[in-house]
Amino acid sequence: MDKGGFSDLKRKKKKAPPANIGEFAEGAKIDGTNTQTKAAQDKGLDPNERRGKRYKDPHTGEAVQLKGKVQEIPLNEYELTILTRAAKQSGLTLTTYIRTIAMKSAKKELMIIQEV
Repeated sequence: MDKGGFSDLKRKKKKAPPANIGEFAEGAKIDGTNTQTKAAQDKGLDPNERRGKRYKDPHTGEAVQLKGKVQEIPLNEYELTILTRAAKQSGLTLTTYIRTIAMKSAKKELMIIQEV
């Protein structure tokens, strides 16, 4: 009797782990691009740095000052409604939505492209 169409399947051989785990992690990103632009790397800026002015260190309980800033944006009811609806449709909070749109616009204006 015939063994079927799967008789020639074998286990895959395991690949050796990468020598540089940082490169591996960077390449594992969804779009495969580097998270920092050349300009940000040159100035020592980290796009993934904690946001805000300060935070409380969970180990020491002390307030740690950050280099960021909390920006207040005055909005009228119309603007707030439109932005809130767009954020909800995008599945983001209002602040995340505004920050994301602002960063996209600024990168386009400054012609900052993510390096591959």
